[in-house]
Amino acid sequence: MFVGHEFLAFALVAGLAALAGRDRRTTLWLGAVAAAAAVLPDLDLLVGVLSYVRQLGGDAVVSMNGFWGVSNAVHRRVTHPLAVVGPAAVGVAAAGGAWRAWTDGDHGRGVLAAGVTALAVAPAFLVGDGVAGLRGTFVAGVFAVGVVAVGVAVAARTRLSASDRLAAAAGGLLSHPWGDVLMSTPPPLFAPTDARLLGDRLVFAADPTLNLLAITFVELTTVWVGLAVYTHVAGRSLRRAVAPRAVVGVGYAAAVVLLPRPTMVDAHWLGFTIAPMALVGLPALRAQTTPVDRRLRALVTGVATLTLAAAAYLLAYTLGGG
Repeated sequence: MFVGHEFLAFALVAGLAALAGRDRRTTLWLGAVAAAAAVLPDLDLLVGVLSYVRQLGGDAVVSMNGFWGVSNAVHRRVTHPLAVVGPAAVGVAAAGGAWRAWTDGDHGRGVLAAGVTALAVAPAFLVGDGVAGLRGTFVAGVFAVGVVAVGVAVAARTRLSASDRLAAAAGGLLSHPWGDVLMSTPPPLFAPTDARLLGDRLVFAADPTLNLLAITFVELTTVWVGLAVYTHVAGRSLRRAVAPRAVVGVGYAAAVVLLPRPTMVDAHWLGFTIAPMALVGLPALRAQTTPVDRRLRALVTGVATLTLAAAAYLLAYTLGGG
C-alpha cells in the first residue's frame, strides 16, 4: 500500500469535495493535500533505511528480510497510531497558518500557530520515546519535519482556508493506517495503549502467493479509483489515456516459471520485477500534447500495464496449479 495510500486519500477527499459542490480547482487541490499528507506516516522508513545501512557489514546482511528485521523496530509503531496522525492533521493546518501569518507580518499570530503546531506533533514524540527510546524520538522528529513541510508548502502554493487544509490533511493521515491492515502485522492503531482492533493482518487466500496477488489487486484498485476520481473532476477521459502498448504487460505471465514463487515474506520477487513494467508508459511523455495530458497518459498506461501483468501472472499461476 505504499502507493495506494496516496491514491486512496486523493479519491476520498477529492470525491467528497466534488459531491459537496466545490469548484474543480479547489477539489483537485484538496485531493492533492490529502495525498501529500498520506505520505507522512511512512517517513519512518527513512529511519529504517539509515539504520539498516549502518548495520550492513555487521550482523545485518543484504536481504529484504534483513531490512524489515531492522526497520520493523520502528516502522508503523510511532507514526501510525490514531493518537499521532489525528493531531498531526492539526499540525499541517497550523504550520501553514504560522507561515502565512509570519509572511503577512502578523508575528504574534504566527508564534501562536507555531505553538499549536508543536502541540500537534508532541504525541509522536511521546509515543516514539515510549516504544523505541532515542530511535523512536528520531522517527518522531522526521515525522514532525514532514508535517511542517507539507503544511508550509500547501499554504505557500494554495489559498485553501485553514479548515480546508485541516480536513484534507485529516483525510490523508487518518486513512493511512487502515490500509496497512493488509500488510504484515496491522499497525498499533490505539498506541500507546495495548488495545488492538485486529491481532493479525487480513488474509484473502490460504495460498500465500494468491494472497499476495489479492493484496496487489487491492492496491491497483485504489490507484484506479484515484485516477477515476481525478479524470472525472478534471474533465478528462480515463479510457483514452491508456496507450495500446500496455498490452505488453501480458508477457509477465512468464514470471511464473522464471522466478521463485512470491509470498508476503518474499514479496520482492513480485514487487521488484513487476513494478519496472510501468515504465512502458514513459514514451507518452514525448507526445505532442499538453504537459498534463502527457503525464496522465504515461501514468495511466503504466498502471494499465501493471494491471495486465498481475492478471496474466494470476491466470498462469492458477492454470499451472500453483
